[in-house]
Amino acid sequence: MLKNKVAVVTGASRGIGRAVALALAEKNIHIIAIARTIGGLEELDDLIKAKGGTATLVPLDVLDNAKLQELGPSLMARYPQIDYLISSAAYLDKLTSVATSPIDIWNKTITTNVTANITLIQTLYPLLKQSPHSRSLFLTGDKNLSGQAYWGFFMASQMALENIVQSFAAENPDMWIKIHTPKPTQTRLRAQAYPGRSDGQL
Repeated sequence: MLKNKVAVVTGASRGIGRAVALALAEKNIHIIAIARTIGGLEELDDLIKAKGGTATLVPLDVLDNAKLQELGPSLMARYPQIDYLISSAAYLDKLTSVATSPIDIWNKTITTNVTANITLIQTLYPLLKQSPHSRSLFLTGDKNLSGQAYWGFFMASQMALENIVQSFAAENPDMWIKIHTPKPTQTRLRAQAYPGRSDGQL
């Protein structure tokens, strides 16, 4: 039933993005897997093939806005529509104070977590509109961390992303567009925030 569906998954080479890509592949949904690391994408492709699924690998750093803008037009040449968009790529540097963090950390955080998602929405929008039942899901951080010490840059980006997605959803009431905060999960991003923790909890 879902054989002809197509899903774009960012951050697909590891963590939640990889898990989502595998779960969708099990439902015979073709995966367009986006990540920086070619090796990670190839490992994902092997796992998807082992499950009888198919994938298109797109080695792409979402920090490269020009190449990200080209994603939609390049996919349009091969696919009539995109049915699922799962945005799980995110950036979290070491936790430091607002007063002492290098401004480069702020710039990379905002570019990865906010600007890249705006570009992703804009470049894929025509293809998402072609699907009669498209579903777009954007992963964000725990709101309980908003305003907490050392979380300023990351949570500012997450709150900005939430507002962008909420406006996108309000502008397109005919489309299924949601924000989701995953439960604590042992991912590389989480290990960056909580080095030495292995229980998946705060």
